[in-house]
Amino acid sequence: MRIQKQELLNKLKSIKPGLASKEIIEHSNSFCFDSDKIVTYNDEVSVEAPFESGITGAIRGAEFYKTVDKFPADSIRLQQKDNQLIISSKKAKASFNIEEFNLPEISSPKKWKNLPEDFKEAVNLCSLSASKSMAKPALTCLYFNGTEVRSCDNYRVSIYSSSSEFPLAMLLPAAAALNLCSHDVVKYNVSDQWIHFKTKEDIVFHCRSIQDEFPHEDEINPFFKFKATRNVDLPISLPDMIERAEIMDDSEFDIDKAIQLTLTGNALICKGQGNIGWFEEKEQLDYSGPDVTIQIHPRLLTEILHISNKIRIGQDKVIFKSSKFKHVISLVEE
Repeated sequence: MRIQKQELLNKLKSIKPGLASKEIIEHSNSFCFDSDKIVTYNDEVSVEAPFESGITGAIRGAEFYKTVDKFPADSIRLQQKDNQLIISSKKAKASFNIEEFNLPEISSPKKWKNLPEDFKEAVNLCSLSASKSMAKPALTCLYFNGTEVRSCDNYRVSIYSSSSEFPLAMLLPAAAALNLCSHDVVKYNVSDQWIHFKTKEDIVFHCRSIQDEFPHEDEINPFFKFKATRNVDLPISLPDMIERAEIMDDSEFDIDKAIQLTLTGNALICKGQGNIGWFEEKEQLDYSGPDVTIQIHPRLLTEILHISNKIRIGQDKVIFKSSKFKHVISLVEE
């Protein structure tokens, strides 16, 4: 078959979230061509894209993607010969070993539910309050139920009130949810072991669900029941301060990034640090209480500031709150 290189790259890029960097299980780091679609599967996420090629077999993912990306032609030809997949143009040719594969069969739903339009905003605001520890698997997830999206790691709690209802409750791993935000997902459904999502381009994501129970409301609500002793308006310059401070945080994984806000005297200090050094910046602030320090993900704080710059401070907690989102975080007095 002959195809535009960019069209193939777009298909491959859309299913890369299902690729493992190392072959944890057989062909988990491969693009698996299955005649009329391409599939990736890493045991936690599987992604499939429609692709009428007649090609059947698994190809090492990273090398194949790089080769197609750098191929010196806008139009390329794909041809399967025995156990080889040949890419060719007038000037160049490459051949990849292609192997038989046997991935677990995941059935796509026959019927789909509409995702609320603010699904991505809910994920971006709540995902960074999810725990990174599997000691309590449910806390590594976002809990969608009714019109609410919740996350909690026993140190922070986020609750987002959607403009529409999620017809089906789901416990979606935060890492998978963040991956979905890079794609235009519009439909979803839930089965016993998988949560399924679909884009306008018919790309289908299967995210393995967590078999655990999210904390009940009577465990979550006490986080928000505290007496606020001070209301503070954060400076309008804070987003720029965050952008400068986070440069110094060289954490390997985005979810591990953090900046430090310190309210002291009549000033706010924004600090970022990592193995390469540190950066801090001070801005005048109308605050006269005891010194307090907040550790927070820079992207989360930036997202919060888009909807509100007001915080309420209590003895041992601080809350960021708007009409549809609230985020409470334990703080440290200094």
